[in-house]
Amino acid sequence: MGTLLIVLYLCTGHLVAWQRGHREIAIVTVASAVAMSLVLFVTTHNLIPFNISLLCAAAASEFAACRGRWLGQRWMAALVVDFAIITKAWIFSQSTLPEGYAPLAQSSVLAIQLTLVLLYLLSTAYRTFAAHTVISVFELAQNVVAIGLLILGQFIMAPASGQHRLAGVISAILALACYTASILPSHTKAQRNSLAFSIFGLALLVAAVTVLFPTGNRVFAWYVLGVGAACLGNRQHQMSMQWHAPVYLFGAVLGSDLIQIPNQSLTRLVVPRADHLTAMLISTAAIGLAYTFVGSGPAAKTRIPALFCAALLVWSVVGLGAIAIKAICGDLLFATSLRIGLICLAAIGSAHWGMLSRSHADRPEWVWLSFPLMLYGALRIMVEDLPSGRPAATALSLLLYGGTLLLLTRILRPRIRPEPR
Repeated sequence: MGTLLIVLYLCTGHLVAWQRGHREIAIVTVASAVAMSLVLFVTTHNLIPFNISLLCAAAASEFAACRGRWLGQRWMAALVVDFAIITKAWIFSQSTLPEGYAPLAQSSVLAIQLTLVLLYLLSTAYRTFAAHTVISVFELAQNVVAIGLLILGQFIMAPASGQHRLAGVISAILALACYTASILPSHTKAQRNSLAFSIFGLALLVAAVTVLFPTGNRVFAWYVLGVGAACLGNRQHQMSMQWHAPVYLFGAVLGSDLIQIPNQSLTRLVVPRADHLTAMLISTAAIGLAYTFVGSGPAAKTRIPALFCAALLVWSVVGLGAIAIKAICGDLLFATSLRIGLICLAAIGSAHWGMLSRSHADRPEWVWLSFPLMLYGALRIMVEDLPSGRPAATALSLLLYGGTLLLLTRILRPRIRPEPR
């Protein structure tokens, strides 16, 4: 009953302020509604009515903002409602409910957090599309906070609960809506809006995939999203979308142990299990496909997604090569030297591909990768070959490494082209 009275008071105060055009009345109404909500919470220890009344205060402020009025008062309701939802999430996460607090249902907790996200996403979408405004710092920060609170709420729920999965589905739908908003033609002149909506979509989709997919299928979903983001970003000529591809691929790499398995193959020359080898092959194909979709360009900042994809691709290929050396050579004395030769070959191939006449200006990441590959080769010689006590194998490794340095110096030498007459 108290919540209903606060909402009626809020609506009446805003109606009077709207008709008379008095900003002060709206500010006093929102501030007093927030204060009465706090009193209601302290006296009843019931979080749900407390959150509902604050959400209504935030909705009233956002409605006024959508009509171009009283933009400066939005932070007041937003700050308090964020605090209320953080408090609710903290209390719900406790093993035992504090004494005197009314019990909380999972459905009500997630419903309030979803309402907060919908409220600010819809308000931001209306202002950017209908009012043709550039997204403000407040809108960007508040949407990030709202989505973060939703993600927090999803992770403190029971993973197997129906509400948990429903929230994941709704998050996926909201993510697709945000991605769609980021590539609409109306945002071609407002890159800040497009970037903001793409960030919202990224956060919501990461949360949805984490919630909806089990560990094994999640890796496959990350790879599909990584390839899709690279393809869509290239087709729509949006750099922000291409930056999302490394994020999704990084999630897949963490789930498939793509970093650890090649490192074990290179360090100890071991052959992984069949399922790990299959995962490496699938990962290599997916990363290579994502790299082909990443656009080309001379600007260094546009090459970061491509550099990440290329680095993972080279690492995976070198790991597969080490597995092949172990399978063919077994425990041969010079197997470790062949591993050094494999790393040197990868550095030479990377530098040569980067210095090709057609790719040097557009895809310089291959030249960049040759340097860390050589540093990694030197590290392997110092850590493993030199202390091994096998002079012949160490000499062969040093010979391969020194020859590679000389060859790289020749490959990376700038080409002087004759001037046209």
